[in-house]
Amino acid sequence: MPWGPHAKRGAIALTFDNFGEAFDVQQGKWPVDKPLGQHYTAVEVLPRLLEVLSANSVSATFFVEAWNAEANPASLRTMVEAGHEVALHGWQHEFWFAQTDQERDNILEKCLAATSKIDITPAGFRPPGGLSTDDSTRLLGAAGLTYHSPAGDEVLVADGMTSLPFRWTDVDALYLEPQLGIVRKELYGAEDLKTLTDWQAVLDCVIEDARDQNQCRVLIFHPYLMGQSKDQFDVFQNFLQRLGTASDIWVATCREISNWAQQNADALQLQERSGNA
Repeated sequence: MPWGPHAKRGAIALTFDNFGEAFDVQQGKWPVDKPLGQHYTAVEVLPRLLEVLSANSVSATFFVEAWNAEANPASLRTMVEAGHEVALHGWQHEFWFAQTDQERDNILEKCLAATSKIDITPAGFRPPGGLSTDDSTRLLGAAGLTYHSPAGDEVLVADGMTSLPFRWTDVDALYLEPQLGIVRKELYGAEDLKTLTDWQAVLDCVIEDARDQNQCRVLIFHPYLMGQSKDQFDVFQNFLQRLGTASDIWVATCREISNWAQQNADALQLQERSGNA
């Protein structure tokens, strides 16, 4: 099935998870005497990201902790002004699946109140920790959101909510983040870190897989990892350049893909049934 308004063979969404010092503050790791808004992902990585995205004419989705709307609103406005989407990733990266129903509802209310004050209206949510919950669709829909992006396989539309999932193998942190050892053990049988070469090999295949299998792939990059070395940032930049030559791939924000999916929900459901037959 073709993807997007120009009937491309596949679709790819570039997304970025985590921003600023939100999680560090929540964990008590940010020095109390250090000003907020000075995290290297905001000061060093974001300007470089925006520059290379613009140079390659790509719009991306930033899943940010909404705490940043109070602590560093200028960065979020800069993302939007550069043509990118700001979506939600919790308040301070609270693991979504570990909260009660009421806590999840409170988190959403707090997130949307903060972003509203800086004139940003998120459409989507990615649960910190990657796992959805039985009440997610109801809570997100009641909050006015139109899509979520948990771990999963197929793009689905149900009850007015688009599920735009990511695969763990399409996440840079799977290969490079020590704390994801449990996921590596589940997928590979060992907790050992992978290499940048392993991550680059995955990216080398993503475009072909999206094209050959008519897939929508949601890639996740973490600015805090990208800022740790020039080599990590170069892997991303090189991928962007390859993506720019893929004329048969629709590269879009999650909001754009979600909106299109809702307009083509019947065709998506038919494709899923065909793929599962």
